[in-house]
Amino acid sequence: LQTGYGSNLLKYSSLFENSVWTKYNCTAFDNNVDSPYGGNTTRATSILIDSTDPYLLQSIANTATGNYTFSCWIRVAGGTDSLFLNLYSNTQTSGATQAISVTSTWTRFSVTFNFTSAHSTKYVKVYLGTNDIELWGCQLEAGTAPTRYINTGAAGVSETGVHAYGDLRV
Repeated sequence: LQTGYGSNLLKYSSLFENSVWTKYNCTAFDNNVDSPYGGNTTRATSILIDSTDPYLLQSIANTATGNYTFSCWIRVAGGTDSLFLNLYSNTQTSGATQAISVTSTWTRFSVTFNFTSAHSTKYVKVYLGTNDIELWGCQLEAGTAPTRYINTGAAGVSETGVHAYGDLRV
């Protein structure tokens, strides 16, 4: 039994073809593959590499300080690749970067950063490698570890309430 989940500050957290995601030297084709859980309700996105130094970026108007975690499920369409997840603000531009080694198996990767200075905007960035990837379920949330994924549309979303998994007897 779990109460409340928190929030996902990102917009269109699984719709990477949306214009809120800046795509540099790559192209997003949404709804191409099943999500990590095999479901096809919210399908994963194929990201095709167009040129050198490709990345995906989203900016979030958020002034709160403290620890935040950016996470995504990622796999390589074929083979392996080295990518980077980056989390920073308009004043703490170096932020935190996590090098990740991606395989053909869905894996949730994350990076955490402590925003200690006043700022107006947080940024999440996925630096892509040389291979096409499949991406699903990016999330930006307060805290030091990723929690249950919350899908978002035009705005960030918070979930509350009680959720039961497995048997529940009252």
